[in-house]
Amino acid sequence: MKTKKIGIFGGTFDPIHLGHLAIAMEAVNEKGLDEVWFVPAGLPNFKQNKKLTDKADRLAMVELAIEGNDKFKVFDYEVKSDQVSYTYKTLDYIKQNYEGDFYLIVGEDSLMSIESWEKAETFLSNTKILVCSRNINSQRNIDKEIKRLKEKDYRVEKISFRNIDISSTFIRDRIREGFDVRYYLDNKVYRYIRDRGLYED
Repeated sequence: MKTKKIGIFGGTFDPIHLGHLAIAMEAVNEKGLDEVWFVPAGLPNFKQNKKLTDKADRLAMVELAIEGNDKFKVFDYEVKSDQVSYTYKTLDYIKQNYEGDFYLIVGEDSLMSIESWEKAETFLSNTKILVCSRNINSQRNIDKEIKRLKEKDYRVEKISFRNIDISSTFIRDRIREGFDVRYYLDNKVYRYIRDRGLYED
């Protein structure tokens, strides 16, 4: 039986937007992944002092955004935990409890800091990393960083991607400023945010 190739795509998803979905789909298209598991963070290590939208809302938005795509799944391990979320712990749990060939999907900012993550070597040494940039101007820096990490025998590959320069921070800011953000988001996510008044103050 063929081993499934599964992408693990973590993030706060506050909110999940079309850029996230496009990256995940390109990982499927280009790298032949059978599935992408979206892992909304519960309490991210790097954001312990930042105010996040309630994790139940963030989970609900991810579920709405991927509805109808059988390649996309939600993995709610982190949001069910009251502990700080660490990538190495999540990957350990997944590998101990599920069958598959697992790939970690990250953005350009994450790649640049990935070696500073808690116990990063424990997953960098045995997990393939797929990185995607959202800004064409950063391609050279990403290529340089990939080369450096490969020299350490870490498996890092770039996802070729037509740049969609959207961020969750930008969307939150635009909502607070009273602007319409419907075309940056899945329609169901847009309605969820609007109906609950998320990010308005």
